[in-house]
Amino acid sequence: MGWNKEVHDAARKQICKFWYFCNIPFIAARSPYWQGMVDSITICGAGFKAPTDAKLSGPLLLQMVEDMKVELEDHRQSWSQKGCTIMTDGWTDRRNRTLLNFLVSCGGSTMFLKSIDASSHVKNATYLCEAIEEVIQEVGEENVVQVVTDNAASYVAAGKLLMERHPKFFWSPCAAHCLDLMLEDIGKLEWVKSIVERAKNISKFIYNHALVLSIMRQYTGQKELARPGITRFASNFLTLKSLIKSKAALRRMFVGEEWTSSSYATTTAGIDVINCIFDEPSFWTPCGETM
Repeated sequence: MGWNKEVHDAARKQICKFWYFCNIPFIAARSPYWQGMVDSITICGAGFKAPTDAKLSGPLLLQMVEDMKVELEDHRQSWSQKGCTIMTDGWTDRRNRTLLNFLVSCGGSTMFLKSIDASSHVKNATYLCEAIEEVIQEVGEENVVQVVTDNAASYVAAGKLLMERHPKFFWSPCAAHCLDLMLEDIGKLEWVKSIVERAKNISKFIYNHALVLSIMRQYTGQKELARPGITRFASNFLTLKSLIKSKAALRRMFVGEEWTSSSYATTTAGIDVINCIFDEPSFWTPCGETM
């Protein structure tokens, strides 16, 4: 047993050396393929030669592509048996290209079908309808049960055009996008907008100053605050929820010696944050009401 423990500890250290040297995110250990890889190496036993970078980027990569094609073909075969949903999502990449992603969902699993560059086109209802129509024909009209898009006006109009062409299936707006739009409308209420802005100011102040952020982490047990996102309105409400969870820790922080002795404690921005943190009726109570 002692010998086995030593061998296992040595193996773990070798894994750690590889992991840390390559700066692999720790969450990668949750991959469903991680333990399978380790088991396969163990079965091979001593003397197993790991693949080189040339093999990983060459023949092995090509083999995996072929294997994936076979797996996706099995997925395609289920479309005619169970019916499928075509999902599309538009986004802008770092080169400011407008891309349309198309995915097919069937039997509880989803596969990426393709992505098209729509930068040179006006993304009106007619163009979107034709783009989705092309995918419908590729998937097989007889296999399609529904088409799901976001709830933008052009997509809504495109969905109506598609249902006129294909009365056997229906168009549905994305539930997540609908909820996001609902939260956007709620966020336009003056009292909600005011609370969200004050919450954003607290978060920005803390994260814009390294010392203040360090002090906060001490009091929250290294837990972070949810920070506002750029596009998703839900993130505003996640920020409020995060602040409520950290309310006691933040109050202890702003009366602690680390804060009161810092230069930030006497700045205008710092005083504004303190006033907000200890404002029960005008800040914390409305915060709770938004939840």
